[in-house]
Amino acid sequence: MSLWRNISGNWRETSFITILLGIVWISLLRKIFDPDIWFHMVVGREVLRRMQVPDSEFYIYTRLGEPGEFHEWGFGAFYYLINQYSGHIGMAITNAAIGCGILLFLYLAARGPNKTEWWISLPVIGLVLWIVDLRLNFRPETWLYLFLAIEIFLLEKYLQHRLFLWLLPLPFLAWILSLGHPSALFLIGVFGIYALNAVLEETGSKLPLVVKFGGISLAMAAGAMLNPYGSKQLLLPLYFQGEELINSLTEDLPVLQTEYSLHFIVIAVVGLCALVFSPRRRLVDVILVGCFALLAFRYARNISLLGIVLFVPIKNAFDVWSGHISKIVKPGLVMMFAAFVGITGIILTGTGPLWGSGIYQKHTPFNNAILISKYVQTGNILNFFHLGNYLAWELDRPVFVDGRNFGNNLSVRLHDAVFRADSGWQNIIEQFDIKAIVSPVTLEFSGEIIPLVEKLEVDPEWILIGQEESGLLFLKIPTQEDIPRLSKSQIWEQALEELNVTMENYPDSPETYRSMSAAYRHLGNVAKQKYFLSKFNEKTNK
Repeated sequence: MSLWRNISGNWRETSFITILLGIVWISLLRKIFDPDIWFHMVVGREVLRRMQVPDSEFYIYTRLGEPGEFHEWGFGAFYYLINQYSGHIGMAITNAAIGCGILLFLYLAARGPNKTEWWISLPVIGLVLWIVDLRLNFRPETWLYLFLAIEIFLLEKYLQHRLFLWLLPLPFLAWILSLGHPSALFLIGVFGIYALNAVLEETGSKLPLVVKFGGISLAMAAGAMLNPYGSKQLLLPLYFQGEELINSLTEDLPVLQTEYSLHFIVIAVVGLCALVFSPRRRLVDVILVGCFALLAFRYARNISLLGIVLFVPIKNAFDVWSGHISKIVKPGLVMMFAAFVGITGIILTGTGPLWGSGIYQKHTPFNNAILISKYVQTGNILNFFHLGNYLAWELDRPVFVDGRNFGNNLSVRLHDAVFRADSGWQNIIEQFDIKAIVSPVTLEFSGEIIPLVEKLEVDPEWILIGQEESGLLFLKIPTQEDIPRLSKSQIWEQALEELNVTMENYPDSPETYRSMSAAYRHLGNVAKQKYFLSKFNEKTNK
């Protein structure tokens, strides 16, 4: 059976899925909001310049020349080329197309041999879209999501038709994925679970099947090692179970401790009902859902993987449920409910400030980068952790630290020492010839005022020349007299803007209220200073 026959079906179904995915594609258009995309494109740009993957750090000036590894270089080169030829609009279109591709292949995977009504997929698409959209954020793992959906499609068709040809693309998928994201091990694991299901269902001799599946597994592993990092690229997920990394990333917290908790509960409950109350229970569904539910429960970033592996069992269950419900309730009402769930999922993804294309400037020092390129021709830039991603990309010059650095490496230790204003922080400024500093005023999660900013406010050697949502730009007093300066009172205006967001997102943090009190003290508002100090005391006493 050809892929086209699987896609086309009847004209009504084809029209439905085409229109639906067109709407989904529009709803998935996103501004570039995740700062990590910038350092990925920095790496991709360098790979294409050299026509090889660098083997040392080349844009973090506190670590220049140290051994470096860039395991997601292919993803960076991919988006670098898209940006070069179609700009930010092309990047938004591509990210949305990846989301549509995930849903398309899952939809095709869930199409069984028995004909069902065209609208039955609507609630499943809406639900899984609501989950997958959480992590559809211009990151390399989006390649894993897409290739996992393609793999599930191929494996479901193999189980239906028992044609070995459906398995032949799998090594190619593992190879392509390994160039952009070190997660081919997931594809091999999922294949192994489907292979186990197929072997147990085999009524004849199982040995030939085991040999074939073993050959495919080895081919997938070999494909995943066809890259500059060899077997390490395949096994990297096993290296990244250390506490240093997990403690450095909030997205690797247990899901119930994050903003994804509601999503996890909803998809887990629906998935559990699909497994328990559907007569189409399969071993492959139970193992896959169990494994990925545990991964998502332990590490929040895996929630989209759980949504992807749940698509087929939920769709199978809904096929049965809709038939039973239609005998009790009018079929038109069942169809309206399905449409409501599906449309709600699409609406939830297509609303909010991130929709559209271009740069989402809340986490991007867009205007400060322009000022740096204009006024800072010599010397280095000291940047707060996540702001280095965009600065390295836009300015095409080395930065102090960026989001690739975590844990206890040199750049992070120096970054923390300076921004804490530890004893001797001025020596680090002099050592690295720093002429510009880009930083927010407060810490995003705790609301604490960054000590370095307090030092810069009273230091006459530093002037304030830039202010935007992502942070402030300070310059060491330059020789040029024509540089427009801002009043340093704007430091505390910026602090209030940041703290209002922190208070809304993390209302239980007492430091936010103390920082609000300090900001109003600097601005001369005694009444509000006392009010927020009392709120801080209340929070502390509790």
